[in-house]
Amino acid sequence: PPRSTLFPYTTLFRSTEKAAAELRDRIRTKLRSLGAGDRARASDGAFISTIHGFCARILRSQALTAGIDPEFVVLDEPDAHGLALAAFQDVLAKLAAASPDATDLIASYRPDQLRGAILGTYAELRSRGEREPGLPQFPAACEDDQARRFYGMLDRLLRLFSALYEERKRDRSGLDFADLELIVRDLFTSRTELR
Repeated sequence: PPRSTLFPYTTLFRSTEKAAAELRDRIRTKLRSLGAGDRARASDGAFISTIHGFCARILRSQALTAGIDPEFVVLDEPDAHGLALAAFQDVLAKLAAASPDATDLIASYRPDQLRGAILGTYAELRSRGEREPGLPQFPAACEDDQARRFYGMLDRLLRLFSALYEERKRDRSGLDFADLELIVRDLFTSRTELR
């Protein structure tokens, strides 16, 4: 699948900065059109940002409280994508070596299909706010043992991928754009004085 479907909410950080500059220009233009020239000039000093820029600013000032490295870097899309692909390949190899069921699962998919399913599911669940994505409980109505085994294996693959990808980001002191959103959400939820 194309990169945009794997991490749909990420773009290059430079694009975020460009978007913030565009927002500032639009606000300035609108204020001028309303006859508020003084306010338009004052907007130059205002903090105007995208959501990711806002989250990064909060985390830079509250890194220790959030439990992250104060020197964290925001991973751009190619870096995040590369880490994710490497983590997926490593987890897939370990799982295949450890379980005959995993070998059957892997053989049932084309490599790009299985990778797309796991990375796409990971991205979707993270965009819904899950810090540690996993599949929901297998439906009790379904009595197909093979489906139950494969479902369990897909869930295990997703969880192992998620854990390894998080570890690799942590090793680089890196946060992807979803991390920015999720960590700030959790920080604001747990620390009312910051909210």
